[in-house]
Amino acid sequence: MSVYKRGAVWRAEVRSDRSGEKSYRITRTFDTKTEALAFQKDQRRELAEARRLGRKMPEALTLSEALDQWWAVSAKTQAKSYRSTNLYRMQAWQKVYFAKLPMAELSVQHLEGWVNDERDRDISESTIRNCLYVLRALFKFAQKKWKWLIADPTVEVLGDVGNSNKRDRRLSPREFEQLGAVFSLLRKRQLDASNKVAIDPNAKIVIARSEIVQDNLPDRTIELPFHDSLLYISGAFQAALEAAMRRGRMFEMRWNWIEWETRMIAIPPEQQGPSNKKAPAKLPMSPALVQALQELNGLDADGSPRCRVGDLASEPVFGSLASDRAYRLLRMACDLLFIKDLHWHDLRHEACSRLAEQGWTIQQIQMISGHKTLQSLQRYMHIRPESIHLLWREQDQAQAA
Repeated sequence: MSVYKRGAVWRAEVRSDRSGEKSYRITRTFDTKTEALAFQKDQRRELAEARRLGRKMPEALTLSEALDQWWAVSAKTQAKSYRSTNLYRMQAWQKVYFAKLPMAELSVQHLEGWVNDERDRDISESTIRNCLYVLRALFKFAQKKWKWLIADPTVEVLGDVGNSNKRDRRLSPREFEQLGAVFSLLRKRQLDASNKVAIDPNAKIVIARSEIVQDNLPDRTIELPFHDSLLYISGAFQAALEAAMRRGRMFEMRWNWIEWETRMIAIPPEQQGPSNKKAPAKLPMSPALVQALQELNGLDADGSPRCRVGDLASEPVFGSLASDRAYRLLRMACDLLFIKDLHWHDLRHEACSRLAEQGWTIQQIQMISGHKTLQSLQRYMHIRPESIHLLWREQDQAQAA
C-alpha cells in the first residue's frame, strides 16, 4: 500500500498478493495527500473486514453469469423507462469476448480495448459512457450487496471517456456526388468481376482519385480485394440518406421487412431496439429508397419487385455488407477524396436535415427518424440558410402561377 504524487495529483494504491487469496489492487487519484491517505485507510479497514468475514466471490463466475445474477435482482428496482434500455446494454456486454472470462479477471486493459473498438465503429462518447455505467452498476452491486472484495475497473476507464459534442456536419452536394461515384464504381467493378468465370485470388479493385475528380490536389488510390459486399455499398449509402435509420438497425434489415405494395418497412418488435432508441414499427419509404432497394432486389419480367419466399425472404437486404465494413468503406472513400470529419452517423443527420429543409413537419420527420422527443430530433436537424430562400422562391412561383 502506498501514497505518492504524480504530476499535480496524489495517487493512493492498495494491493494484496497474500498467499491463498485472490490478488487485489485498486488505485485512486486525489487533489490532496490528506484525501489519498484517508482513502488508503478506508481500504485497509475494508480489506481487513473482508478477511475476517471471508468475503470471496466465486472464482469461476464469468462476467456474463454475474450480469445474469445481477439483472435478476436489480431489474425489479429500476424505473420502467430505463429497464429495457439497460437490458439491451447488459445483453450487449454479454456478447463481448471477455464476457466468458471470470469476472475477477476483468481488467482496465479489457475495457480500454473495448472503448477503442467502439470508437472505431463510430459509437458516440455518450453511448460508450452509458454502457460503462451499466457495468459499473454491476460492480457496485457486487461490492455492496454481495459483499465481494473486488476492484471496479470501470472507474479508471470512465475518466477517459468524454461526453459527445453536438455534431452539425452536413454533406455538401459535391461530397454527395463524389462519394456516390466511388461507391458506384466499386459496385460496377465487383459486378464485372462476378460475371467472370473465375477471379484471380490476388487481384484487387483499384480506384484512383483522378477517376472521380479532376483538380490540383495530389492523386490517391484505394485498393480492395474483390468481395461480394461491394455490390451493396452504393445502395446502402443511398438508403442511409433516405431512410434516416441508425446504422446497426439498417444493416439488420431483411427482405421480409419490405412491403412493396404499401411502400413500408415493417420492423419486427424484437428488432426495434431499446425504448430510448426504438425504431418505428412502420417506416415509410421514399420513392428514391424504393428505387434503391428494387435495384438490390431485382425485378420480375413484368417489372414488379422480385418475389422472395423461404430462405430468400429472410436474407439481409444488404447481403454480406456488414455495418462495420460499410463504415470502413466510407472512411476509405473519404480519405481518397480528401473529405474530412464525416461519419456514417452523419448520414442520419443529413437525412433528417433534408426533410426539414423540404418543409416537412416535426411529426412527419419523427415518423421517419423514430425520435421520441423534439429535443432529441433537433440535434439531428441542421438547416442551411440557403434552404429558406429556396422555400420563399417556390412560394412566390406558386403564387405567381
